[in-house]
This record gives sequence, C-alpha cells and structure tokens, in this order.
Amino acid sequence: MEKKLPKVYANKIDKDVKNNKRVYYSSFDEKKEDVRSATTVDINRPNLDGKTVPQKLYAIFHGPNYVYKADVTLRIKGRDINKKIIGYNAQNIITVDNDVIPIADIEDIYFSS
Repeated sequence: MEKKLPKVYANKIDKDVKNNKRVYYSSFDEKKEDVRSATTVDINRPNLDGKTVPQKLYAIFHGPNYVYKADVTLRIKGRDINKKIIGYNAQNIITVDNDVIPIADIEDIYFSS
C-alpha cells in the first residue's frame, strides 16, 4: 500500500546569478555612539505631571512600554514603596507579589528610576 507522492516542481537555475554583487557591510563604517539607548526610556514613558492618581494609572497601563508589569514607586502614607504593578480596577491595584493596594491610600505614583 505504497502511494507515490507527487514530485515537487523546482525550477532549474540555468543562468549565472549575480544578484548579491553589492553587499553593504556596516562594519566598514565609522562607529557612531548609539544615542537611542540613553533616551529611549524617557521618550516612551507617558508624562505623569499634574495628573491625579487614577489618571496616572490609566497613563501607565495604556502607555507604549506597558506589556505585563510596570516598575513604579508608590507614595503611601508618606512612605515611598517600589512595586511592580500588573493590573488595576476602580478601587485597587495588584502587584506581582499578589498584594492588593487600595487606590484611595496612594498619595502619588511615578516610574521607578
């Protein structure tokens, strides 16, 4: 019960291929300092100045850098706490450590440096 499979059509190359004569090698160029590495983080972060805590949370979670977690500093009752937050609703935020923090207790929130 052997079935013969159909043959695959492969076009024969009967001419000289010269499509890769010109190749660009960037190693021959003079080395330039990468200016993007120092400024990329600051450019892509949303501006949080002059916003309320719920507006800041919205800006953090809908910003271009947010994929799964955001590394932020929370000011709660006069203390600064570094946390990685992964979600929020109208009353609480949740961290990677599975801590639930009420938004009403948060005085300020900003990105960790």
